[in-house]
Parts: sequence; C-alpha cells; structure tokens
Amino acid sequence: MAKPFYCLRPLITSPQAIICPGMHPPELTERFLACLTTDGELWGNIVQILCPDRYPPFSAHALRQGLQACLGEPASAPPIIMLAFSAGVVGATGLAWYWYRSGGQVLALFAVDGWGVPVVGPWDSYRLSHDAFTHHSSLLLGGGAVNFYADPAVAHQDLWQWPDQTWGWQVSTHSHSSTTALSFLRQHLGGYGTAQS
Repeated sequence: MAKPFYCLRPLITSPQAIICPGMHPPELTERFLACLTTDGELWGNIVQILCPDRYPPFSAHALRQGLQACLGEPASAPPIIMLAFSAGVVGATGLAWYWYRSGGQVLALFAVDGWGVPVVGPWDSYRLSHDAFTHHSSLLLGGGAVNFYADPAVAHQDLWQWPDQTWGWQVSTHSHSSTTALSFLRQHLGGYGTAQS
C-alpha cells in the first residue's frame, strides 16, 4: 500500500517551501530538513510533499495531487517555493509549470543537483551543484542569476544530506564568493520571507 501524501506543518498564507526529494534513502532528506532548523523551529512554513511508494519523485502528476491535497487549488493557495533534489527536480519543474499555468504563484525553484533538467520559468531559479562540471554543464539548460557549486567537489547525495558541510562558490555574472550550500539557501530563502534571521 502506498503511503499517503502529508503536510509537515500546518498551513497558513505565507509562502510555502515544498520539498521534493530524489530517489534515495529518506534519512538524507531528514538530515537536509534538520539543517533547515534554527533553534528548534523550521524555516517559515515548510510543507513536505512525499510521493506514495508507487510514484517516482519525478512524477509531476503525483506531486500535483499531493500539493493540491495540502494547499487546495493553485489560484487560491499561498505562494510556493520549490526545493528539489536530483530526480525530484524533474517532478518539481513539471509541478511548478502546472501550478503557474493554473493561476498559482511560484516564487522560486531551487534545483539541487538537477543535472540535465531544464530550469526555466517566470519564477526565480537557483541551481546548486555538487561540482564545477555539473554547475557549468547544467547552466546550458537554464539557471538563475545566482547559483552555487561545491568546491571541493562532494558526492552527489552529500550535497543534499550535508548542505551545512558543503563549501563552494556562490556565483553570478558579476561576482563569486565562498560560502556553504546551507548559507546559500538561507540567504536566498530569506528573500521570500521563509527563513529566520
């Protein structure tokens, strides 16, 4: 029997951060979510959408059903921010387009190691990559004005599981600065009112 979709936090009208994991043990996502904790509180109103076992994380249809069960119809739902990893970037991108075309507000898509997945849309996009090669080759398929890549390179799943320990570069067309993946997420999520200072 498939496990049902569920919402991690009660819903309110502030932006909702939707977590779309990849195909990996759930402990990696638990560790990622633990990194998004400050003084025992999750950032803002994080809603975690999990596909039932019969659906892969790259199923935009399954993610849409789960998100609508939590938030209702896109046009009347609060704005969403997508944080997706690996295969989850495929589902999150499809879901973001559906949500937008159905009258919902998509503020941003954070694609964590979504190599080979086009990340384009009328929302802010951010790519986080586990190495410089993935960063540069992924940008050919779209990315934001500001992105992150690990340096030194880390294993693919380590970027999701250990963002607080993954050092690298925040890069834009005009500058680059050394930071961790977690600090990059905090800085840019904070711009949408979801992160605590």
